[in-house]
Amino acid sequence: MQENNQRRNPFLLAPTLMLPILIILGIAGFVVSEPLEKNISYIVALLLFFFAFGLPTFLFFRMRGGKWISSYVEKLSVRSVILCISASLLMMAHSAAYRSLTLGDFFDHRIYTVYGMPFLIDADSIGSLVGTFFILAFVPALLEGIFFRGILMYEYRYGGILLSIFMPSVLYAMTGAEFSSFPLYFMNGVMLSVIVFLTGNLFCSVFAHILYILFSMFGEKYLLFLAAETETRAVMLFLLFGAWLTVAIFFFDAAENLLRKRGESERKKPIGLTKRTRFVVFYDIFSTPMLWADAICFFAVSILHLVL
Repeated sequence: MQENNQRRNPFLLAPTLMLPILIILGIAGFVVSEPLEKNISYIVALLLFFFAFGLPTFLFFRMRGGKWISSYVEKLSVRSVILCISASLLMMAHSAAYRSLTLGDFFDHRIYTVYGMPFLIDADSIGSLVGTFFILAFVPALLEGIFFRGILMYEYRYGGILLSIFMPSVLYAMTGAEFSSFPLYFMNGVMLSVIVFLTGNLFCSVFAHILYILFSMFGEKYLLFLAAETETRAVMLFLLFGAWLTVAIFFFDAAENLLRKRGESERKKPIGLTKRTRFVVFYDIFSTPMLWADAICFFAVSILHLVL
């Protein structure tokens, strides 16, 4: 019997949808290199977000339909809420510690960077505060959540638990368009993906992401001011570590409870990999030409950011 060499790779669509996002965000990061006037910058941001994420999301719905999203709107429990809030606090601690060690005195508290584009944070009125929240926090958190923690996790579900969390997080980290931001974006991506996996609710991760963005825009600057002083940096990092340990207790307690419930439910059990299929899955994922195209695009944009 002739062997069938036309086996379909189930992991082709995800990196293909990701490539135009990286190209659009990469170009925008060079075009918008200086903060624009507030109203203009908000219009540019909205257009960019909806164009970069809206088109791939629309194509995905056209190809896959919308039935898959029902698996991401499970009812929330008290444990889910605790997991969501504690995860956002852990991301805040990670971010403050990482940026205090990497940015040093180069942090400008007036600037908030999104996909390599700088935005002036000027919340001097209720209208300005609402506009800043909606455009720079709610919209990107919602669109990123739907694409990375919804679409990409769904596409990589046949890769098992770890790869369905790892791959979307790697692709999400590429949107930072800089080598220095990749580790932080990756850690946050993993945390947000874990929220979706354990709670079964996509919007739980969106809420946690919004809390983290608000901290990055308005609260993180005070910690980085302390980190700029040599005599207070060690104290701040020590306090951050203590806060991280305290919050981690609540996070892992809620995670253990939710994971146990997921294991007891036949409907919620994730797809597992056998030893025979593990190599095939790894080969299918990492041999995809579009995934390598995504990586090349990320490296090209990041190198240009370093030299220009």
